[in-house]
Formats: sequence, structure tokens, C-alpha cells
Amino acid sequence: MNAEIRLTRGGLLETLAKYIGMEEADRELDKVYVALGLEKDTMLGQEQFEQVVAQVERSLGRDVGEAMARVVIADKLEISPGDMGRFYESFLRMRRSLLERQRKAERLNESLTRLKELHESVGWSVPMGLCSLDMSMKVTTWNRGMEKLTGIAAEEAAGGDAARLLPDYAPLFKKALAKKEQVIKKRFVHALPGGERRIESVVVSPLMDRYGVTRGLLILADDVTAHALLEESAQQAEKLSSVGRLAAGVAHEVGNPLTSIWALAQELSGPEGDDKEFRQESLTIISHHVGRINNILKSLVDYSRHKDVSMAPTQVARIMDGAVPLARLGRKDSDVKIVVQLPKDPPEVICDADQIEQVLINLLFNAADASEAGSTITVKVVEEPPGFVTMAVEDQGMGMSEETMRRLFTPFFTTKPVGAGTGLGLYVCYNIIENHGGELKVESAPDAGATVSFTLKTAQGESNV
Repeated sequence: MNAEIRLTRGGLLETLAKYIGMEEADRELDKVYVALGLEKDTMLGQEQFEQVVAQVERSLGRDVGEAMARVVIADKLEISPGDMGRFYESFLRMRRSLLERQRKAERLNESLTRLKELHESVGWSVPMGLCSLDMSMKVTTWNRGMEKLTGIAAEEAAGGDAARLLPDYAPLFKKALAKKEQVIKKRFVHALPGGERRIESVVVSPLMDRYGVTRGLLILADDVTAHALLEESAQQAEKLSSVGRLAAGVAHEVGNPLTSIWALAQELSGPEGDDKEFRQESLTIISHHVGRINNILKSLVDYSRHKDVSMAPTQVARIMDGAVPLARLGRKDSDVKIVVQLPKDPPEVICDADQIEQVLINLLFNAADASEAGSTITVKVVEEPPGFVTMAVEDQGMGMSEETMRRLFTPFFTTKPVGAGTGLGLYVCYNIIENHGGELKVESAPDAGATVSFTLKTAQGESNV
């Protein structure tokens, strides 16, 4: 083609049109001329011509490749006139296909961007602490709730070492990775400056891909201090209610030795008091009775006093020794026998002994209320499943209907007469056992008695986790 003709827009248009069609060629040149600030009828100098050619090559290169674009611009592709139409159609289809793929890629990229923004917005707005870690225990996500819980800004936490940022949670991280399953700590006591405490519910879950490979950890933490304090208040209220019930039993248990002490004091003040041997024997008996009264009152005071939650290895026998005597003090006027069945060498369990005593006392009170005179309540302790101890209270009472069982753990629900119960007993028991990582189970039917059971981890089972 004549060089002078090629230096015009028409010459370039004619060259391009042979390969991509007149409409596409005109559109491409319009974009290039506008980009370079050239008028359509401008006779191009050599430098301007080279700029236009380079720009057209770049534009075409995005669609058909750099090598093909150079061939088109140089008009060096030898194609017979008969094949030119088919070449043009193929070229145009390819270009349209590439443009459509580009548009799809752009739409997909926009969708991914929106999805990423939505994911970040949801994570940031979750009304509890949320963060994620990679396998090197570096922070990859840190939301507003975690900022509030820790006082550490997301910018500061990003990429930081989790062991430094969340040192109290480190043992939970190890457990979750070792077990490859969720680790839940419903009552995590976090010490604050100034001696205050915050009670948190913490869930640490492995982040697994679709092939089951662990890619990191997800941590959810929530401040449940207000809820925990409410639970503690309910527990204390139920304790005080039980203390009121125990009063009659205490009066009976204390009344007998007091009567004996009064009688001996009367005799000691009379002529018999001059007998040295009688005086010594009487003082020994009085001392024994005073010690017995003191132990009864001490048990009652210890039971009624509020104590902080303290999870520690505890002998099962110690729990029974604390709960069963108090339950016997509060028994009904009718004679109900309490039998305890312990393994030969029961293991230690991880628990708050005072709270588990409260659970057993409440269960024994309920069993006694449901039992007839002369019947037996059995407290069974068995080492099962492995790593756990199961405690069960069985009675031979009237049993319960399905409707009653469905409402058992509802606060203030009671089948007892007005004034005879708070309706908080089983609700408190349920929460205590749940906070110990167990579940309170009830088996019963009308006229078939009832069995209430729960499990506690053994000290050995806890250490193996």
C-alpha cells in the first residue's frame, strides 16, 4: 500500500477493515484518535503514525494477542480474497468471545468484591468478639466485638501473634488443634486490672477446608458477666430456700442434744454435781453434744454462704459427705431412707464441690418430696463413660408426665403447693451442670419413679484432653 495513503486515517481504516470489519475498525480508530487528540482528517506525520499504530496494536493485542495485532497492522497476512470473509468472521467471533469473557470476568470480580465486603461487614458487625487465626497462630480477622473485649484495635491485632494478644485462650487453641473439634468454655473467668473479673463464654473451632484439612482457628468470645451473675443470684436464692427447709431438721437435730445438755446441767447443779466421777462423765457428754451441734450449724452456714466458683480435683466421697447429711436434715416427717452406692475406689472429679453439693441436695429434696414413707432414695455413682463419673439420684415416687418433664427446667415452674418451693431448683441444677460441661438428664413415667443423672469429668480424663 502507498505510504502516503497509509499515513491517513482512511488508509489505516482500509487495512484494519480487511481483518476486523469496517464497523469494528472505525470504532478502534475513533478511540485511538480521541486518546491522542487527533482530528479524523489529519494527515499523519511519521511520528504520529507510529503513535497511532502502537496504540491500535495495544488495543487489538488485548483481544487477539500481540503477534496477531502486529500482523494486522502491518497488513502482512497473506489471505486469498475468497478466504478473507471467513477470516474476518472468525476473527470477529473470537474478538466478541474474548470481549464477553472479559465482561464476565469483570462481573465476577465485582461479585467477589461485594461478597468480600459483605463477609467483612458481617464479621465486623457480629455482636460478640470474633477473630480468626492461620496455622502459624497469626491473627487474620479481628472484629469490633474483639476490640471491645480486649481493648486492642483491629489494625494493631492484624498479623499479630495470638499467644501474645490472647494469652488466656492459648490452652484452648492447643486443645482445638489437638482434638480437631470445637472446644467450648462456657464460663471463662478473665481477670481485669483492679481485681475485677469478667466472665466470658469462649468457643474455639478449627477452620477446615472442604477436604478436611485444618487451615486455622475461629474464636468466638462473649461477655456473659451479667448473665452469670444472674445465675449466681438464682443459685443463692435457691440455697437460702433450702436453708429454710433445713431449719426444721436442724431444730430436731439440735433439739435432742440441747435437751440432754439441759438435763445434765440441772443434775450438775444439784447434789449429784458433788460426785467427781459423775461430773467428769457429764462434762464429757456435754462436750460431745456441743461438738455435734457445732458441726450441724457449721455445715448449714457453709452451705448458705456465697462462694466464688472454683473448679478443682475433688473426691466424690467428699461431695457425698457434704450433701447427704444435709439432705437427711431436710427430710420429710415420714421416714425416707437414703442409700449411697459408691465404687470401691472412686476417682477425683473436676468440679466446684460446693455447687455439685447444691445440685445433689436439690435432687435429694425433690426425690424425698415425691417419695412415700418407708421408700428408698438411691444415689448411684459409676465410672462411665470413660473419663467421666455419672451420678444418679433414683426415687420410688409418683413419677412425672411428659408434659411436666418438658417444663422441668423452666424458671419458677413447680408442681409443689404454693410456698413449698421456688421453682428454681432444677433450673439452677441444670445451669450448674451445663457450666461444668455436662447435661442434666431425667428419666421418668407416671407411677414409675424418677432418675435424674449428670456426668462430671474425672481428673485423669481432664488431663488426657
